[in-house]
Amino acid sequence: MSRKVKIALDAMGGDLGPQSVVPAALATLERDDSVALTLVGLPAVLEQVKRQAGDRYGERLAFKEASEVVLMDERPTRA
Repeated sequence: MSRKVKIALDAMGGDLGPQSVVPAALATLERDDSVALTLVGLPAVLEQVKRQAGDRYGERLAFKEASEVVLMDERPTRA
């Protein structure tokens, strides 16, 4: 029996944001059937990913809208 791994991933994160995170996330789904991802991010970004992915990954790809993003230069205590 194979194990399923569920991961919530900040689609807005990293130095390059969605431009690097989203392609890497979709590539992971292509390579490993045991992985399910929930991408968390701004609605506009998630809508673009939904169009790009279509129904290709089924229930293995989910989306959760974030109401705000913490920028790299923001102090964590103020975020």
